[in-house]
Formats: sequence, structure tokens, C-alpha cells
Amino acid sequence: MDFSAPSSIISAIIMLIISVLTSAFITKMKQWQRVKDFFWYKGRPGMFFAVELGAVLSALILAFLFRKEKAKIPKNAERTRVTDFVPSVLLLGTYRE
Repeated sequence: MDFSAPSSIISAIIMLIISVLTSAFITKMKQWQRVKDFFWYKGRPGMFFAVELGAVLSALILAFLFRKEKAKIPKNAERTRVTDFVPSVLLLGTYRE
């Protein structure tokens, strides 16, 4: 894996967009004030900055941990078969409309 600066910047921008969209759509925010509170709450940085700080720190830690992993993944590599669907069922059980 190559963790060069441009790909890290692109992934940070993608995480930024995803965090904004998920905060707006998943929680079904209908009032603009609630969306603004995500960024600035009572004049202080809101949850957005905590989420982004965590994402950046996670990317840096993972880049450090996997810095020596340079091998390519073979196209005909053996795949692991899924034998237990309990995690998928539990995840789908949390879905609400």
C-alpha cells in the first residue's frame, strides 16, 4: 500500500464529505440549526471536528503501522468463505425507517 500525501488528502476530503452527509441524512435533520450545531455548538467546535480529528489520527496511525506493506495482492488469491452470517443479521436488525 502506498500512503502518499495526495491519496491521504483525498481520503481526508472523502471522510469529510461522508461525515457531513451521514450527519445530515441518517439522523434526518430537517432544521438548518441542527446542521450548524454539528459544526459549531454554543460558540465552540462541535462533533464534526472530533470526528475529523479521529479520522486523521486513525489514518496516520494506520499509515505508520502498515508502512512496510508494499506487496501487491495477487489476482488469483484464495478467498475466505463466509460461514457465519450472525454479524450481518445483527447489523440489519438495527435498521429503522
